[in-house]
Amino acid sequence: MTTPEPQSAPDFSWTEFYEGFADALLKFKGRQSDLVQLLVGTFGEMSWPFTGLDPSRLAHIDPFSVMASFNRGPYASNETRMSIAAALSRSLEVHIGTPNDFDGIPTLFANGGSWFYKGGLEGPSESDANIMWDIFERAIETSKQSDIADHGEFIASFDKAIAVTGVKHTKLSMGLFWIRPREFIALDKKNIEFMERTWTGFWAFGNKKPNGAQYLEFRDKLRAQLAKLDSPVQSFQSLSHAAEIMAKTGKDPSIPEYKVPRTSDPSPEEERISAPHKAKEAERRVWEYLRAEYGEDNVVPYCLIPQLERKKLEDRKLPGADFSLHDQLGGPAIQFIEVKSSLNSRPDSIRLTKAEFERAKNCTEETPYEVWVVIFQDNKPTLWREEHFERHAKELTIEELTGMSVRLDYSDKVNLPL
Repeated sequence: MTTPEPQSAPDFSWTEFYEGFADALLKFKGRQSDLVQLLVGTFGEMSWPFTGLDPSRLAHIDPFSVMASFNRGPYASNETRMSIAAALSRSLEVHIGTPNDFDGIPTLFANGGSWFYKGGLEGPSESDANIMWDIFERAIETSKQSDIADHGEFIASFDKAIAVTGVKHTKLSMGLFWIRPREFIALDKKNIEFMERTWTGFWAFGNKKPNGAQYLEFRDKLRAQLAKLDSPVQSFQSLSHAAEIMAKTGKDPSIPEYKVPRTSDPSPEEERISAPHKAKEAERRVWEYLRAEYGEDNVVPYCLIPQLERKKLEDRKLPGADFSLHDQLGGPAIQFIEVKSSLNSRPDSIRLTKAEFERAKNCTEETPYEVWVVIFQDNKPTLWREEHFERHAKELTIEELTGMSVRLDYSDKVNLPL
């Protein structure tokens, strides 16, 4: 079954905030009473309560319950969640902008308030709180050390955490997704149903509860599935978002392909609605072209860049692009390529996300950033390239980037094979 991306696929800019928030929160692992006092002060100024937050009897608190405070459903509006996240980020000194949306982020059902596990309202025990802090820390460490072969400590922490009353694998995996959405998949009901409808038989556990080792094995299996060019979603975030849409509408978030040939360029509105539907085909054609032109071992789709190398890129605020070119297998990237699609014969501008602009701005002459636009018209796809887009991007200010649209001065044209 083919399930294309939703029409208004977000860029999941909330990812950096959630990861930065988790990093800031980890500093309170050995200062839980200080964290309680901080939360009391923060929520004391808000109309949205954190039920059971009583410093006179509460000496311990787990990190997932803190993050659950702005990830509660179904009654908290996005505005409320943004307000809570903003207030907590100020208290925790998280120096990353508060997200404007929460697309694809699963929420904790709020009948137990913000507490992540049963017993929170009566006051979490020290042992339960410490168990949750341990898996919280192990998950962050694992995401930063993706080259380690033995995940024994993470697995042991995972198994202890799912044994805490009221946690289980569903809720724990949701919490892991909150703190590292690029590394961990939430195994909530929406996601599992989406995977089952998209890849029949892919979810092999049925009603069984996976342990830590099984969770990591399934996570890696899913990551390989998402890396396939015919996958309708390419990341854990986009899978969760598509599952959210399916749960709300009762339908697959599928979009019919635009029919060609046509005798005239589409209107701007048609272009806005239809161009994203060709994104996967554009990536596939560029992938085939790059492998033929530069050699299979020298071209890497971003989703397949080794995680440790990707971490190095992120440290430079350069998360990469759709594809990267390398001098040799496993070597550093020498060029980045962002692929876009269009139904116009030769659009003079293209829509890019703010993140894509910022990636380009951080590129250099030595590692150039190119924008490749695949044109679909009269059933003859052609490729227009703008070389050294990073030069253009550096001239733009952050304020100008909010428009998400930029003029392109094409430097080359390539006829792609049908």
